[in-house]
Amino acid sequence: MSEDNKIDILNGEHMDIARKFIKKHEGRENKVYKDTEGHLTTGIGYKLPKDSPLKENEYVSNEFVDNKFEETFMSAAQGAKRILKGAPIKPEAFAYLTALVFQMGTTEISSWSNTLGALKDGDYMKASNEMLKGRAEGTASKWSLQTPRRAFDTASEVAKLSNKE
Repeated sequence: MSEDNKIDILNGEHMDIARKFIKKHEGRENKVYKDTEGHLTTGIGYKLPKDSPLKENEYVSNEFVDNKFEETFMSAAQGAKRILKGAPIKPEAFAYLTALVFQMGTTEISSWSNTLGALKDGDYMKASNEMLKGRAEGTASKWSLQTPRRAFDTASEVAKLSNKE
């Protein structure tokens, strides 16, 4: 495939799938709140920086929510692209990798070597199983225990890619 004909992995329908998936699981909150780990958060999963002037229970505008979501989303997509180091994967798989990075960050997802290896190999069923596993044999990942619905939904969507050409 020539360089000119390569898919722009950061754009396209698959990225809209990722946006919708993240919004469904994050929800939308125009008020500042503490997340499950005690971080001040608002909007669509936007963790406020420590030096933010916003305080808990303070309201933010729809424009703020939308802008911060898109900024954070594109940062996650760039992080997913860096993690892959040029390895080709299905655009839909890239969408779910972006959703993982959005939720947990580039550093955390970079450490998921078994999941990433399976994605790079195109073994989406294995990638799905690996993302739910814990580090020790027979255990579940911290992610799947903390956000079980989201983990199940992500793993299920990745597994479905095994049946698509």
